[in-house]
Amino acid sequence: MQLTAVEPQHNEEVERWKRHFQRKTFCSQNTIIAGELPTTDADILVCLTLYNEQAQAVADTLAGVARNQIQLARYMAAPVPRIVVCIVLDGMHCVDASTTLLLESLGLSPRRQPMDEALAEAENRIILQGKNLPANELLERCGKDWVGEQSSASITVLLATKLHNASKLDSHAWFFWGIGSKVKARFAMQLDAGSIPAPDCFKHLLQHMHDEPECGAVTTCILTPVPENMNLQQNWQYADYLWEKVSDWPVGNLCRYLEVVPGQCSLIRWESFCEPESQERAPIDEYLRGLEPQGLLECNLFLAEDRVMGFELVKNLQHSSTVRYCPQAQVETDLCPDFGELIRQRRRWINSTVAARLSSAKQLPKMMKQHSISTQRIPGVLLSLCWGLMQFATQLMMPVFITVLMATGVAYTSTKIGTAAHVAESNGYWAATGFLLLWASVLLISRQINIGSRRGERWHITAICTLGIVMVSGWALTLWGSTLQSLYFIGATLLFVIIAIVAQSWGHLRQVGRWFGLYLVLLPVFNLYMTSYSLANISDISWGTKGLVSKHAAPDRARRWSRTRDQLLWIWILSSVALSSLILLAVPMSSWMVCVQLLSLFFVRIGIAAFISVCTQAYDAVRQRT
Repeated sequence: MQLTAVEPQHNEEVERWKRHFQRKTFCSQNTIIAGELPTTDADILVCLTLYNEQAQAVADTLAGVARNQIQLARYMAAPVPRIVVCIVLDGMHCVDASTTLLLESLGLSPRRQPMDEALAEAENRIILQGKNLPANELLERCGKDWVGEQSSASITVLLATKLHNASKLDSHAWFFWGIGSKVKARFAMQLDAGSIPAPDCFKHLLQHMHDEPECGAVTTCILTPVPENMNLQQNWQYADYLWEKVSDWPVGNLCRYLEVVPGQCSLIRWESFCEPESQERAPIDEYLRGLEPQGLLECNLFLAEDRVMGFELVKNLQHSSTVRYCPQAQVETDLCPDFGELIRQRRRWINSTVAARLSSAKQLPKMMKQHSISTQRIPGVLLSLCWGLMQFATQLMMPVFITVLMATGVAYTSTKIGTAAHVAESNGYWAATGFLLLWASVLLISRQINIGSRRGERWHITAICTLGIVMVSGWALTLWGSTLQSLYFIGATLLFVIIAIVAQSWGHLRQVGRWFGLYLVLLPVFNLYMTSYSLANISDISWGTKGLVSKHAAPDRARRWSRTRDQLLWIWILSSVALSSLILLAVPMSSWMVCVQLLSLFFVRIGIAAFISVCTQAYDAVRQRT
């Protein structure tokens, strides 16, 4: 009976991989070259995917690439590394009118039709054309100036137009399988429209790859523009990007395995990712299995496909690849302009990250048993995965922590103003109950109300503001009722955080004084709200943001996944209520503050991260001097 159940599943998996390799052949055979390509070799083949982005974002990114080509020609020994930019349009009829004009000014035609009209019928195709331009001329056509002497460096721009819109992952399939079969490259680069690499970014990335031959991918230091106002949303995004670079990424870099290879700007070694030699399936094949995701977990996994790439590189035994971080390679990325887009973006990122961690943890025992990861790499990969799962645990425990915090703050404050002990304890219980009801209401709003409409966005803004006011009040009351000794650990943690931020760049010193207090307030509020919204919409597998086609499950699968989502929410709510009740009822009120400190897992994690960041930055500084 068991054999009968397993056999169809095995056959289905075999058929899935059969279709996968047929698609690989299809992409290679149906990449149609219009005219003649200026070159068929590249040191860095850049994948710039476009859908409906406007010309300004595209021009900023192309100008950043052109400046890097000029820098490479000026400061690197011959032969100068050659950059080829491949712009992949996700659908011929989706491109923005301003972007069409920009591309036409570069001598490229997004409207170019295939010679054979039959090609435009059922299946997708890529039409590939190219132009070689002097780097200075590319800057001028993008409306940018180059400060300095004229350069003889040139850059090749390819335009790959897909006939039909079919998602970003599909664009990557055409890039690696189709365009990669026409242009041979040493490295591939993911680059988003709106991401602007610093002029020396590529130089640092290439140097890193040269110094570490085992490195399969290296990511850059990605930050948003420094906000000059007190807009909460913009300041939080800037601070969140910056904090990521001084906390999680140094830990992942130390373990030689970053969980994410960001699509904003990352460099990938082509040989490690795409050329398996004796292996049946290369990391690119495992990565592109997301073209046919199976089940809710895998659908969420590929909502942010850059969470998949790193693990596929690491588990490739033949190359024993590492995934590293190069802080010297600076990139500026664009902000989410409105609240709705920010929440939808983070919903994809959070759910994909959760799915990636669970998927990696699920695969790890089998991989260790089959020796898919080299023995030397196992401790680092395990440590990096445990670090990520620790963050996931803190996210799930946040409602319990805030509930106990609210009860403690209200009870201790009541005692301080002379209220009887039993009344103060009762006030703490009511505060805890009120917060749990508020949080459950946030989950209900997240589940029921679509943030895509103006009315829905107002509902969600009201919900996060209410949650923020309540949580900040709880923090304030708890701090007021705390003794000085109980704040030593928090104070030491914050000191390490400030040192870690300033150590990365003295330029951040002014910003630290400006937004640090604001971010400390916003951090737990945004953390809890975004996690709650994300898990309340875990059954939503659509992108929900600009630039890509939406995916929707079949009605029966959607209903089944919605039931799964509801079950997970009930488990989260009931376990949070049960654990909060157990702590508050089993522990005397006088010891609630101790419970708050023990539950402050995220402060422990932040402290460890800041300490590691300071140590690694000090080590890098000493190594560069010697």
